[in-house]
Amino acid sequence: MDTPAPTLCFTCGLAVEETPRLNRLTNGEICPACRDRVLDMLPAPLPSRPGEVRAGTMGLASDAPLKS
Repeated sequence: MDTPAPTLCFTCGLAVEETPRLNRLTNGEICPACRDRVLDMLPAPLPSRPGEVRAGTMGLASDAPLKS
């Protein structure tokens, strides 16, 4: 049976492995997409408190109507 082709990062073009790693661009900089992927896989450094509003929700409750 053939082995599947590796998944490639759209930004740097290098293989995305199961164990997250920081790939580098051709100019030596860390690939921002790979960096974000590694950061997303890390556990939160501090536990959140019950009922706390998560970042990115702009402080809106999930059932609050949006204002235009």
